[in-house]
Amino acid sequence: MLRKVPKLLKPNYRFCLRSSWKSTKTPDAFSKHGERETLEENLSPEVFKLLVETKTIYKNRLKLVEVTVHDRIQSYKKGYIEKAVLLNEETAAKIAQSVQIHSRGDQNTTFFDGEGGLCQIAAIVSKIGLFKEVCVLEKDMCLESLHEYAKSKYLDPSVPVYDLNLTKVAVDGGYEKQRFVSPLLKYLPSGDVSEEVPASTIVTTASHGFVKYLISRMLHRDNPFGEFYSSRPEFFLIVTARTYFHLCCGINDADPSHNKLTEEEMRIKNKLVPMNAQLSKVYNVIFQVYFDFCLVDVLPRKSYFPWKPHKRYAWNNAERLSNTRGVDKLYEENHNRLMLMYVRPKRPKDLEMIGNPAYFEYFLTRILQRKTRRIVGVFEEWSSGWGLLIVEAGFTIFDEVRDLDLEDLLQLFHLLKNIPNFEQSNFVAEANMAFKANHETEDIDELLVDKFRINLWRKISKGADSNENISKKV
Repeated sequence: MLRKVPKLLKPNYRFCLRSSWKSTKTPDAFSKHGERETLEENLSPEVFKLLVETKTIYKNRLKLVEVTVHDRIQSYKKGYIEKAVLLNEETAAKIAQSVQIHSRGDQNTTFFDGEGGLCQIAAIVSKIGLFKEVCVLEKDMCLESLHEYAKSKYLDPSVPVYDLNLTKVAVDGGYEKQRFVSPLLKYLPSGDVSEEVPASTIVTTASHGFVKYLISRMLHRDNPFGEFYSSRPEFFLIVTARTYFHLCCGINDADPSHNKLTEEEMRIKNKLVPMNAQLSKVYNVIFQVYFDFCLVDVLPRKSYFPWKPHKRYAWNNAERLSNTRGVDKLYEENHNRLMLMYVRPKRPKDLEMIGNPAYFEYFLTRILQRKTRRIVGVFEEWSSGWGLLIVEAGFTIFDEVRDLDLEDLLQLFHLLKNIPNFEQSNFVAEANMAFKANHETEDIDELLVDKFRINLWRKISKGADSNENISKKV
């Protein structure tokens, strides 16, 4: 029997959205005026006044700009679609309840609320008492006044708020590649790659770019600078329908699992989703192989501000001739829903058959490049005679890439690795070159990097600040 999710506030404290949206007004779809009316109608007067009257300062290029907190949130309209602030206690309670149901964490686990803002999730989870420690990750410290309000009313004042934008972490990681030392390492507790109980639990709104960053870091988890080098954290990722269907590599009914699933049950459920050739991109397939995941709830997008309209992904913003072409229509139908996913990396023993991750990534990159190609032809491009081995394994000369499912792709990769003299083949040479081009930074002083790595882990083992500049010591 689950413990009842505690009330966020005492009866005499009124600050948040009421239990449901009123329908007495129909604001203009995505206008600033319409959103302000909605907030005024549903927020307590105290919190609404805090949003529209409290000033904050942010840097715009080379000058400082002073605006209200509400106007700062409205500026997110120009950013990526997932950049928004949760301002609905009911939705926060739903997220916290999903964490309580599906988390594998206990009193040895540190919980991170990556939503920040009013810190509603952190406050509810803190009162549940499931985790050893509760922390907040704030992507925009211009909202500091909201943290102060939360701590003065309902959030434990000892809960730390860290300045950390996970989407920016993903962007920086894309630039620095394998050399990148994630600032998240400063806060993540140490664990083990095969741990049953996660050392950390992270709830955050995630762009597709951030998910791809996690996939890349997991694919090359032997990198000591990576988040998965010495731990197996669990994530509750809040993503758009577009991102969710991509990660599923197919279209499903988006039916959430309200009961905790075992890892094996997750894998069985995910196998039931037929692969869609259009959604079977390289990193989506890698996600399927390297992570266990399931949908645990569907959240209303209008709980997050600012509201943003659906954008079609068409060349030069041109209108498509048919609404049935592609999957844009499906994304548009689900635009008002956000998917809450439970995600956790698999153990090394579950991935032993992959071997060298650089080979696996390059294999998927090549074979998924054009879905209408025949499989035999792809293998023949690597070496004459390899296509015959595919036929002997049970595939036909007419089978195309778009006919394959996940198990077929894994079977083909396993077959490829076991070809005699595989390590001396053109495939291996191409895969190594692709890895250097995509994941290594040019002009690296290897000796300097090795010294940097040694000093980094010395500092981490001593509990020091891993982001402090240690290059001076080398």
